[in-house]
Parts: sequence; C-alpha cells; structure tokens
Amino acid sequence: MIEFKDVSLFQGKKKILDKISFTCEKGRITTIIGKNGAGKTSALKCLTGENACEGTILLDGLDIGSFTQTERAKHIAYLPQFLPDAPFTVYELAALGRRPYQRRIGKLTQKDRELIEKALAFTDMCAFSERYIGSLSGGEKQRAYLSMVLAKDSDTLVLDEPAAYMDAAVEKEICDLLCALSKEYGKTIVQVMHNLTRAVNHSDKIVILDKGRVIAQTDAERIKSTDLIEEIFSVKKGVFVSGDEKDQIVYL
Repeated sequence: MIEFKDVSLFQGKKKILDKISFTCEKGRITTIIGKNGAGKTSALKCLTGENACEGTILLDGLDIGSFTQTERAKHIAYLPQFLPDAPFTVYELAALGRRPYQRRIGKLTQKDRELIEKALAFTDMCAFSERYIGSLSGGEKQRAYLSMVLAKDSDTLVLDEPAAYMDAAVEKEICDLLCALSKEYGKTIVQVMHNLTRAVNHSDKIVILDKGRVIAQTDAERIKSTDLIEEIFSVKKGVFVSGDEKDQIVYL
C-alpha cells in the first residue's frame, strides 16, 4: 500500500501541493485526475523522488524518504508522459529496466534475460525486439517503454498518462494491459489520466486533485453513481453500450 500523508510541495514560494493525503491499495489501480495545473504529475514525482516534498509517503509502511535512489528504483517503476526516440532497440530498452540490479552495467544475468523476455511477451513486443525505437509507431513505442517498466519487476508501477496521444484503439489496449497487470499479477498501479472515461472504467479508485488539494477519493464504481465529475469538469455523463464495453460510463 502507498500512503500520502500531508504531502506538500513548493516551487519557490508557490505551493504546488497542499498537504495532500490519500492511499493507493496494493494490487489495485489508483488513477489521479484533475484539471491542468492541479498537481497530478507533481504528486507522482514526489512518489518517485524526483520532487523533494514535505510530509510523508509510505510504501508498505516504510518511509520512502529513507530509501536510497537504487532502493527506490527497485521498488517503484516509473513511466513518464513524454517518451523519447531513444537510440536503442526494443530489447536494449527493455534491458534498461534491469539496471538497478546490475553490478556491472550491461552485464545481464539469466534472470535478467528471463524477465526481459517475459516483459516483451506480455506487451506483445517479441517480434519487435530488434527494431529501433525511432522506427516504431506511437502505440508500439508505448508498449516498448512499458516493457522496460515491467522488466524491472517492481511491485509498484507509476505511470504518467500511459496512453497519452494514442488513438482510441491503442488507448484501450494499454488500459487493458494495465488491468491485466493489476488483476493477474497483483501489481499496484498509480497513474495520471486526462481521459475521464478511461479513468473511471479502467480503475479501482479515483483521486481528484484541484489546485493542489485532494477534493475527493473514492472507488471508481461509486463515483459512477455521483455527479462529482460532471460538476468539477463541466462534462455530461452517458452510458456506452457496444460490444465488450457495454454499460460503461462515458463523459462528453
């Protein structure tokens, strides 16, 4: 379990996060939503250690502020929003996920190779293993980077807009992969999403930030029966009935 306890973040004199507190349950998907500038990505970076914050963040009862950079990298796998066209093949990129465990950079053990192959298989990227990242489509690149995150074999995945700028089909594919990681492999997933429909229908819990404060945290199923999202985001709610996505809430 991840626990944010009165976490605040300042940039100079500007307060970005104002004593936010919420929990992310083990083996479930927690999605943080909010308007632009609400502090969503800043909260993720507090968890990964990129932002130095006030307050306490606990991972399974341990204060992550006491972790070394390597220890934090082993416990938490982070996928940022903007993914560069790195000068690596898909396999080489996935292998970077094993770096926190390597005594010598570039020296892969049998376990490393097994975890890399498992990650590539899960993301359906085995056939692309020798392709360079710059030659991939947007969806393929997203899955390649997800392979790197999975190869780390961390229990906690932190994802900033994992399906950003993808078309609807690829977006659903990524969301389905994350649901499988949670349900089949027990991964704890904390993510930021702008797509309200995907957030509500592909999450277990929703945390809403507004102007650096937590204004709501509740089960995704429960929030479907409220007007909270419509009121905050000025959207309309409907029900989508089609194929394998029938009876899902949509926000327009």
